[in-house]
Amino acid sequence: MTFIPVADNRIFRDGFRTRCVLILLLLIPLSLAAQIRHFTLNGSLGVESGETFSYKLVCTDSGGTISGYGITYLREANDTKATVKGTIDRKQKTLSFTETEIAYNHGFKSNAVICLLRATLKYIPEGGRLILSGPVISADAGNGACSRGSIRFEDEAALRELFREEHTDTVKRPAARTVVIRAPQPRTETATAQHTDSAPVTEEITAGREKVYEWHTDTVILELWDGGRIDGDIITIRYNGHPILSRYTLAKEKKRILLPLSSTGTDSITIIADNMGNEPPNTANLLLRDGDREHTVVAYNDVGKEAVIRIRKAPLRDAGKSGEISR
Repeated sequence: MTFIPVADNRIFRDGFRTRCVLILLLLIPLSLAAQIRHFTLNGSLGVESGETFSYKLVCTDSGGTISGYGITYLREANDTKATVKGTIDRKQKTLSFTETEIAYNHGFKSNAVICLLRATLKYIPEGGRLILSGPVISADAGNGACSRGSIRFEDEAALRELFREEHTDTVKRPAARTVVIRAPQPRTETATAQHTDSAPVTEEITAGREKVYEWHTDTVILELWDGGRIDGDIITIRYNGHPILSRYTLAKEKKRILLPLSSTGTDSITIIADNMGNEPPNTANLLLRDGDREHTVVAYNDVGKEAVIRIRKAPLRDAGKSGEISR
């Protein structure tokens, strides 16, 4: 029988502890590389019925895999909640998610049949800011088709933090100094801030005079208001023949509606004058946003008359990139 001296036994224990510490130190960078983030995005969901709902995404991001839930509502007391799974690609600037099942429905109702959403949203510039948006489709548990739509998130601070890339390098090496000697440049007197972009031209439409726009994205963002003296003008708006706003009194504040494009290739927005207001004719100011493109329109009519805007989907070779979606 061989006896191990006490000193040797202590050396064995100390060596084992040292190896454990080294293993833990090696594992720390791996855990840091897969940091867990929690995020909440508040945005809007537009469906092809012309309705616009609030949509909230509350998720945890672990190494690019997200899980959590999405909440849809017009009023917070009447909401529906669905569990969500998906991925985020910070290099490609995309966020993809699928609603997997309904957790509850607290009396949420819609004119459209909204099922489980599936979306691939792009983090893109629009009008001098960055947004996260894209088209969506929805499907039931049996993968049957339901309503299409689009989702937008516009909180720049939350989006900037969400798409901020982690840098796992803990040691920063000083960059090699490079000395560049440039020849003196001749001075010019040319103004440095010459902008060729002018304010958008305001088009006028009325009965018998319509406007056609070629569209590059998958959604029309429509804003409407009374841009003149507030005189009680009331309008009704139809999208592809379906009323999306009935007897709405125009105000100074802008009302926003999201209108997903249909698959027909051409869509129509009809503005109907329901009264003459205190200062005829009935006049409505509209702004239509197509990604970075904006179109401003004034629709005016006598009572009962209507003005039409037609949206024609641009050919694929000209269309901007759009995400693939479904719910």
